Amino acid sequence: MERRDIALTNFEEVLAEIDRLHTHGYLTTGNWNLQQILQHLRFTIEGATQEKNLGIPTWLQWIFRKVFLKSILSGHTMRAGFKTAPALMPEKSDAKPCSEEEKCEVEKFRSCIETFLSHSGQYCRNAAFGMLTREEWQKLQLNHANLHLSFLIPSQV
Repeated sequence: MERRDIALTNFEEVLAEIDRLHTHGYLTTGNWNLQQILQHLRFTIEGATQEKNLGIPTWLQWIFRKVFLKSILSGHTMRAGFKTAPALMPEKSDAKPCSEEEKCEVEKFRSCIETFLSHSGQYCRNAAFGMLTREEWQKLQLNHANLHLSFLIPSQV
């Protein structure tokens, strides 16, 4: 089974899609379940309001910014298969769709989005791309959410 095309354009749509997947279930076409995807997305989104140093050298951030950022911010879907930093890897999980464990991560993610959107002032330096504007942070995170949620195929309701 292949991943699906998905183009959520704001965080309200992201949260609605997550609620749908959690409530009605899904099949996964990738390596992570919804709980793991949300944990990974939460770790990256928290980087906007909590400084995270992933040990990425400045010269590599410059390359990431020049090679990948413009494409991501212009709406091109992030490519799958990119190795993430160990600090951003989710915990192993056998959580089933609609489970209490999954529900707990859904609530943590919802709270994380609320913190992200209500944050006043400048966001922190992005660990991979350096300084980003508020709009760039939001576009980056929406694109990132679309990538990972594309691996979950909603169950038929």
